[in-house]
Amino acid sequence: MNAQVVYNLVKTLPKEEFEKLYHMMKNEFNVQTSAREPKRSKKHFPDITVREMEIYLIENHFNKK
Repeated sequence: MNAQVVYNLVKTLPKEEFEKLYHMMKNEFNVQTSAREPKRSKKHFPDITVREMEIYLIENHFNKK
């Protein structure tokens, strides 16, 4: 018996039987279901205007000697 045959058999099970099988397999193989990792928050940029950003770049990056 291969995995494809078992998969096709499992698809035909009623929902209750599928859940029982799921829990039996989970216990058999000691599968740890972990909670989803929290999403990383987006990096927030400072509240500056485009013009202020342009001035900053000109003064600090383009005019370096």
